[in-house]
Amino acid sequence: MFAGSPQRGGLVFPVVWYGEHRESNLAEANRPASPGIAEAMRLPKENFKHGYMGDRTVGEQAQLFLDLVFHILYQIRSLGFQAVYLVAGHGPLLPYLTLVGTLFERRTGLKVAAENTGRMVEGFVEGHGGRLETGVIMATRPELVDLSQLPDGDPAQIVGVAGQDPREKSKQTGDAFVPLCVEHMVKQAKALLDREPSDGQLVIE
Repeated sequence: MFAGSPQRGGLVFPVVWYGEHRESNLAEANRPASPGIAEAMRLPKENFKHGYMGDRTVGEQAQLFLDLVFHILYQIRSLGFQAVYLVAGHGPLLPYLTLVGTLFERRTGLKVAAENTGRMVEGFVEGHGGRLETGVIMATRPELVDLSQLPDGDPAQIVGVAGQDPREKSKQTGDAFVPLCVEHMVKQAKALLDREPSDGQLVIE
């Protein structure tokens, strides 16, 4: 998340790790690999059974996340920033960020844009724990990656991995992707600051 103003520059805010929609689009909760993920985490699979988020409905969980993003944007706006660039590291959260950003800008006039890192640069394949995601971490925090921990064999059988094999060409992929991704984000942030905001006249009861 980046927030800025032409007069005073901008800030990159800390990652928001929590609050996302847990029982939808989350590997340990609702994918065929869920039992294997629980086992790899050394947790009972019952920890992620339906209703593990306090029996809140899927809609209620979605609303909680939307409320959290609205809350954060209001805090940022109160500090005098004129634009916020929301970046979803988890692809399924992008629709939520887009919705909140659009409504917030219409209501307040604070300029907001939202994107997902995996779609910022053409020619790279998105995945889950695959070559691109692994490569990004190898390029930015290499001490956190130990590919020797992955088993041999079909990458489709590796728990939590979907997409290109992370054991092959991950570092080269990350080294190529990260500079292009940063370049794209800088351009988008500048364009966001330069464009006119919505009128700020949307009334939400």
